[in-house]
Amino acid sequence: MKADKQQASRLSYGIEIFIVLMSMTGVYFIISDLDLGHMTRQASLVVMDSMVELKKAIIHSFINLAGQVRLSDMVGVILIAFTVLLALIRLRDRLVRYGEALDYCPKCGTHMARRSRSLGQRIIARGLGLTSTAFSCLDCNYKNLIFRYKIQTK
Repeated sequence: MKADKQQASRLSYGIEIFIVLMSMTGVYFIISDLDLGHMTRQASLVVMDSMVELKKAIIHSFINLAGQVRLSDMVGVILIAFTVLLALIRLRDRLVRYGEALDYCPKCGTHMARRSRSLGQRIIARGLGLTSTAFSCLDCNYKNLIFRYKIQTK
């Protein structure tokens, strides 16, 4: 409770300091002879020129890279990417199809209890677009993990 009051007090002082600094900045702009319009235009021109040069450099680099890649290399990369995608789809289907929700442990017959999933299991499930549930036996420490398709709700 005391820490909350101290934090609120610090926040209040921070706001007051911000208000004072903003008002001093306003007074400075009124007194000084700065031409903010001219400075803003010059800064925007510099930024735009930099963006144009960056765009040219990126396009030039891409053209150089594309000139070095052969068509057979591109086809090879596409085929490998396609086979990786198919393997992930197959893995996803196998995880769902062969996972069996067990009420009782197949080793000792004790009732299975839900347990928390590990970080790796959560990452795999999320990466494959699945949900997962983990179970373990309280007596023999048998573990079971099942995956299911996510149900889309609207």
